[in-house]
Amino acid sequence: MDLRVTPLTKAFAAQVDGVDLAHPLDEGAWQAIRAAFDEHSVLVFHGQVLDDATSRSRAA
Repeated sequence: MDLRVTPLTKAFAAQVDGVDLAHPLDEGAWQAIRAAFDEHSVLVFHGQVLDDATSRSRAA
């Protein structure tokens, strides 16, 4: 996996690429996503196709 975090502004928000949230992620990917959230507060994941159940499980 080639997870990339790109800041969208100087103050907050980042785009996350290289991850498919429709499939299970390993602990390393979750750690990178958590660290990005801690740093940027808002994360944008473009192009994700999630059903309701998967969307809820990723939000937990």
